[in-house]
Amino acid sequence: MFSKFIKEISALIILIFIIDIIPCIVIAADKITEDEGTKDADYYFFIGIEHSRLGKVKEAVDAFKQAIRIDSDDYLAYFNLGLSYKHLSNYQDALEAFKQSLRIKKEDADTHYMIGLTYIYLNDKGLAMDQYTILKSLDNELANKLFNLIYP
Repeated sequence: MFSKFIKEISALIILIFIIDIIPCIVIAADKITEDEGTKDADYYFFIGIEHSRLGKVKEAVDAFKQAIRIDSDDYLAYFNLGLSYKHLSNYQDALEAFKQSLRIKKEDADTHYMIGLTYIYLNDKGLAMDQYTILKSLDNELANKLFNLIYP
């Protein structure tokens, strides 16, 4: 029991350390990539994640858009672009980004949930309920969570 506790604490300390050095890694990756003269979609995706983590949401939007320009089939870039737009209260663009994510990965419960949530923000309970109906077959827990937000 005690050794399990120590392992969990050690893992937490390592995670905290890793989170603290991410900005250094991003700067180093930027320098390496500049030297190579090429930046791929993953590079911009992780720059977007880092900007999001630092609260630089507009910069995150730009990075996710750049990742999508390079790889238009990256559903996670679209998903995170949608999250960024939602954070900026730009619900129409968030909805479009989530729909593009869903175009690539059709049965993704998290994306259906975010689309439903976005429809709630847009005051469209009917379309939010459509997402609830789809979610019931994908993830009942998320479906119930969405339903409780539609009808609090």
